[in-house]
This record gives sequence, C-alpha cells and structure tokens, in this order.
Amino acid sequence: MKVRKKMPKLFKRYNIKFLAITFLFAIVLPNLANGLNIATAQKEIWLLTVINFIFAFLSGRYLKRNYLSWWLVWVFPVFFTLGNLIWQTNNHQYAYYFALCYLILTILGRFSGLANDDDSGDTIPELVDGGFRTNNE
Repeated sequence: MKVRKKMPKLFKRYNIKFLAITFLFAIVLPNLANGLNIATAQKEIWLLTVINFIFAFLSGRYLKRNYLSWWLVWVFPVFFTLGNLIWQTNNHQYAYYFALCYLILTILGRFSGLANDDDSGDTIPELVDGGFRTNNE
C-alpha cells in the first residue's frame, strides 16, 4: 500500500514529461540525425548548436516556472553525455563540450531573472492615501 502512495508523488515530483522530452532532445534526435544520414556539419550546426542550445535554455526556464528541483538542470547534459558514451552518437571529442554548454545554458535559464518574474502583477500593492492597498481587496 505504501508503495502505491509514493509512486504518484514520484511521477509528480520528478515530472516524467520533462524527462521524456529531455530524453528526446538528448538521445533520440541525435540518433535520428545519424540514421537519416544528415551531414555532420548540418547536424552540428542545426541540431547540436541551434536547437539544443534553445532547448537547454528553455528547459531551465521550465524548471524555474514549475518550481522543480534545481538538480534537474543536470538531466539534459547527463542524458546527452550518456548518449555519446553508450551509442556513440557523436564520435567527436567536442560533443562533451556541447554537454558543458548545455549545462551552462540550463543553469542560466533556471537561475536567471527575478525570483517572481513569472507573476502577473495582481498582488502588487497600490500606494494610496494613508498606506498601501492590495489589488485583492
């Protein structure tokens, strides 16, 4: 019984959707590019640089907006590195530098901006005669 109660918390806490999308960008897309015989230069420019750089930053923003744990910034770079080690998706040494860049961009996305930059502004108090009044009153 206790295992059953913990499982939904596990899926909710670690957000399976985030892990699945990260797996797609880190492992499936590079292997798909290899399977489709896309030229190495095209794969490096478009997939590894443009698309994955944008995804790394946006995944950091996703982690921040959904209040997910800070250590999840490691998921995308680790998946990418494991994909390179196990399946040898990118047989080039600089693929590990891409993983480092993905980590930095994910951290920038996760920790950039104000602490409450995703608020709509409805709770900002309004200055009135005699003090402050909130918009909720």
